[in-house]
Amino acid sequence: MNYLIKLRLAAGFVVIALFFCLQISVLAGIGTTKLWDDQKQFYTMQNARYIGGLLVLGGILAHSKADGEIQYWYQANYKNESRDDFSRIVKSFGGGKETLPIYLGIWGVGHLFTKNKMVAPMREWSAFSLRMILIGAPPTVMLQRILGASRPTENDSHWRPFKDDNAVSGHAFMGAVPFLAAAKMMEPPVLKFGFYAASTLTSWSRIHDNKHYFSQVLMGWAMACLSSYSLQKDRESKMVFFLKPGIANWSAGVRLLF
Repeated sequence: MNYLIKLRLAAGFVVIALFFCLQISVLAGIGTTKLWDDQKQFYTMQNARYIGGLLVLGGILAHSKADGEIQYWYQANYKNESRDDFSRIVKSFGGGKETLPIYLGIWGVGHLFTKNKMVAPMREWSAFSLRMILIGAPPTVMLQRILGASRPTENDSHWRPFKDDNAVSGHAFMGAVPFLAAAKMMEPPVLKFGFYAASTLTSWSRIHDNKHYFSQVLMGWAMACLSSYSLQKDRESKMVFFLKPGIANWSAGVRLLF
């Protein structure tokens, strides 16, 4: 194992430690009891079985011809410049350096204007997104390092433990978070389904840009879904779009249900 790989592995475990520090300090306002409950709801035997099943599925894809054939099929038939711009846009949702300050900023502003009903839904959305990241990012980073797969431009999709860090797509995980959080808060089935569908866009961009194999984006997206599923759905975290008819005109808006 060369020096660069050791450095990347060490950086990964530092990231895990930083996420736990973030959970203790910056998000203390959410409530230590709630954050502790989040951890207990994620680290369960049921979720361990889900992750085990995901590893089996990911391993089959990674160690068979499936990953390589899917990658070749897409690049040969659907990769073109007309989709490149859209891919760059949706990829940005998966960048932690770009999105974490946004979540934290919205959450902070929301706590400055706690009585503002227009700000409240965004505060709840950002808090839910951060809670998803806090429980899902550490195991995602750990699996990246342990499984050790490479990018399509570097090697095949086989897992080589501790040799690389691309077995689980971090962009796919982070890119799914805001949409899954919004879907959890939506009432209308059409909007809920729309946000669930949008949660796959960053995953698609990683395949389009030839940065990850299908198994890698699947595992990243699935870890985000598991994080969302594990969180207790708070009654106060529910947003409803409404359309109210009137005599002269109609009104529309977003209502937060308590």
